[in-house]
Amino acid sequence: MTKEQKKQTELFEQVVTTRFPKNHRLQIPKKTHLTFYDVKDHSTESILNKTKELGRDTFIVALSGGKDSSVVLDKATKLIEVDSAFYIKTNVGVTITETYTRDLCQSHGIQLHIREPTPHPFIYVAICLEMGFPSYDLHDMIMSYLKYKTMWKFITEPQFKHKKPVLLSGVRKFESTRRKFKYAQPIASDSDKLWFSCPIFYESDEQVYKYYLTNNLTRSPVYAMGATDSMECKCGCFASSPQEMELIKEIDPQLFDFFEWIREGIIKFGKPWAKRHAVWGGFNTQWTKEEKQEVIKKYLGSDADHAIKISQMICGAECGGGTMRGAMNF
Repeated sequence: MTKEQKKQTELFEQVVTTRFPKNHRLQIPKKTHLTFYDVKDHSTESILNKTKELGRDTFIVALSGGKDSSVVLDKATKLIEVDSAFYIKTNVGVTITETYTRDLCQSHGIQLHIREPTPHPFIYVAICLEMGFPSYDLHDMIMSYLKYKTMWKFITEPQFKHKKPVLLSGVRKFESTRRKFKYAQPIASDSDKLWFSCPIFYESDEQVYKYYLTNNLTRSPVYAMGATDSMECKCGCFASSPQEMELIKEIDPQLFDFFEWIREGIIKFGKPWAKRHAVWGGFNTQWTKEEKQEVIKKYLGSDADHAIKISQMICGAECGGGTMRGAMNF
């Protein structure tokens, strides 16, 4: 290794953190509530300025490895002082995209925080062994464990004790039908602690693509390999077809083996419900309405309604089910 390579490696490691602080625990208020804020001017700059007016002083870009969050990162770093970026290692995503986010943050010269789901990294496995692979009906429940709780634990870390952090999200109003009608404002507060601001909330597909091309932004390599999303979370809830697993096998063989291991575990050790849903992607699901309600009640309890509302802010089109699928293959 040359002196220059050693220097770059040291710099790279210095700007990436991958662990929650020791003894740090998940802290979510017993009673949660959502508050939304709109802006008169729908521009990115106005949304960021409004976020500042609301008292937020620490801007953290929530990266998924997809086009929207990458555009937010580029725009935000040009308009304001960005504290860092945040990436959730769901453990059901491809390694290539995580590497891409690391390189992306290094190219922008900002710190990247990578965190795994809480209370423990492989909660997905435990859920699958009990109920089988999830389908779109149970997305909000899976999202709550893989992303929502991880976000809460992150923004309550000691490093933000005397700060007022806000996650800058790539979520856009017109990227999916469900978001168009359920998420009406670009800034939201969850219990006045977990804040979201969406700088490109009102931008169209065309505006995002034009910015991407004009500014020569790089994409995650998974798109060139045939992916229609960043593949940072392949929980299967919004899988488009059974063939999607073949793409996972091609892009990340280790992740494919992981899903196969879960499938075999469900068949051998899973509970009766789980064995009926041992196929990734929720295809030909046999869940009844009553069973779904029972699962949601067990895992979310009284937080079920809140999880449904908050999912619109946490999961963009990259999670699936949006109008963007396939659009990045330009």
